[in-house]
Amino acid sequence: MVSTPKVWHSGKGWMHRERLLREAGAWSAQRVPPLSQAAWERRRGELQGWLVDRLHLGDDPTPPELRVHRSIPRKGYRIDLISYASGSPDIRVTAALYVPDGPGPFPAVLNLHGHWPQGKLAARVQERGHLLAQNGFVVLSPDAPGAGERSQGEGIFRYHGGAAGAGLYLIGDSLTGWQVRDNRRAIDVLTGLPVVDAARIGVTGASGGGNQTMWISACDARVKVCVPVVSVGTFDAYVTARNCICETLPGGLTAMEEWELIGLMAPRPVLVMNAYKDSSPAFGPEPVTRTAHALRDLYRLWQAEERFDARIFNTPHGYWPEMHAAMLGWMSYWLKDEGPGFARALPVIHPEDEAAMRCFVPGTWPVATQSYAANKEALRAALPPPAHREDAVMRRELAQGTGFLPVADEPVCDEGPAQDGVARAVLHAPREMVLPLLVRETPGTAGTIDLIVGAAGKDGAFAASRFQTAAAAVTIDLPGVGECAWEPAEPVVGGAALHDTARACLWLGYTLAGEWAGDVAALVRWARARFPGRTLKLVADREAALAVLLAAALDEVVRACPRELDGLPASLVECYQATECPMTMMVPGLLTWGDLPELHRLATDSP
Repeated sequence: MVSTPKVWHSGKGWMHRERLLREAGAWSAQRVPPLSQAAWERRRGELQGWLVDRLHLGDDPTPPELRVHRSIPRKGYRIDLISYASGSPDIRVTAALYVPDGPGPFPAVLNLHGHWPQGKLAARVQERGHLLAQNGFVVLSPDAPGAGERSQGEGIFRYHGGAAGAGLYLIGDSLTGWQVRDNRRAIDVLTGLPVVDAARIGVTGASGGGNQTMWISACDARVKVCVPVVSVGTFDAYVTARNCICETLPGGLTAMEEWELIGLMAPRPVLVMNAYKDSSPAFGPEPVTRTAHALRDLYRLWQAEERFDARIFNTPHGYWPEMHAAMLGWMSYWLKDEGPGFARALPVIHPEDEAAMRCFVPGTWPVATQSYAANKEALRAALPPPAHREDAVMRRELAQGTGFLPVADEPVCDEGPAQDGVARAVLHAPREMVLPLLVRETPGTAGTIDLIVGAAGKDGAFAASRFQTAAAAVTIDLPGVGECAWEPAEPVVGGAALHDTARACLWLGYTLAGEWAGDVAALVRWARARFPGRTLKLVADREAALAVLLAAALDEVVRACPRELDGLPASLVECYQATECPMTMMVPGLLTWGDLPELHRLATDSP
């Protein structure tokens, strides 16, 4: 295998990670609890407007068209296995509805599952349905997009995040937003049932379900009680952590901190429960304590401190029996006026077999309305085609959407002496990074200089082989790869390479592809001064090739360079539909802006 020399004795990926954390901390520090109810109401209006826009929370005109597929009788209650439309007649949510015996009306709880690909079928999700139904609550347990009976195929249970979930960014959407919209429709279904008291609705869930709990509670005033479990931390703690795509909203930290999101519930009752032994630092004691302090300050404005509580249990990540007991006491107190709000005794729960909890018996699963891929296609098909705009407008939109930073005419590059024909150097990049590069220049040659930008770094197979065979070349490591890597290469999360690196940038309001494009522009401008009069040719593969195209579209100096690009699809629709695709390709809104053909044109045409 061909390899290239190292610039540093040890990798410097920590520089990129620490910069991301520093930016996250700076955004977080701007979010200070208000000193009056009036100040918070102003802030509440700002946040609600931002969420409506970012999560696409307009009214859903699609009738729910509720269908009961099967029912399972239980002692004191029944389970209806139902489906209903959400957002489109071609998207149907499968769910389990637990209904106590009697006329009602009963309080209801929306029970949201976490990252258990079986969704509502899983025993740990069923437990809460049985527990609450036995205590006089109607319970709705829906399958999230990509889980349960909304998976990739009948009986195929896979992780809904990674590349499959991140593809939604390309159409200006997000898995976060889709889940909120589905959960609003779930509340429509609950409040439309004669057996439900529409004024008494609670929501709970653990892990990814706890994440869904806080988002739907913030976005729907019909939620009266909220119990998120092992999901609350701070948004700045999410940056560089390994959280799911469903817990990642582009630009989220530039708009709010997590206490502000949950604070949209104030002064409605909220019980936060986390775990000391949680394996995710994003949900650890320190970030949840920070959020709890801010929320207590907020609830104090209403003299409603008793309506907020945060508890940390000596457990690992999960929704454990002691948490069930605390949730039951909290829901009973605030939704039924029963008990003092403390933990309640738990009955023995006997869940149904997973197969018995399916809406569709084997062989009858309707792919067109239930598969994750088909549901995603229904969302994309509903989008209007991009409107015609002037090129200057398209470039401005592209720069804003990617977070591309203009580059100074002469970026600084510290270059050492050549050894065996190769010089080591570091380039000062636009976003406060220094990037390692190698320079090969054969004495006496006057031809083209290849500027090699490999998606896997300068030691990856593509870049290393091109660098070794070129007469004169420069090769570089971009942030997140090669000597600038900080994310573990394995395991690849959900088929999305650079998952954590790219999603950290998204939280901060820009993209890894946009950062790379700025670095490419800096490289070209330095090389133009370093090799005066020489032709500079950009050579790149895969997601690095996308960064080169972005740089050429947005920087006239880069646009003047010939290019050799390898491994790009004909259309980003291929990435949208893929279950394996680098996260760097998932640029928010790029398919609503245009597509790769438009990007190729802007990278070639004069402004």
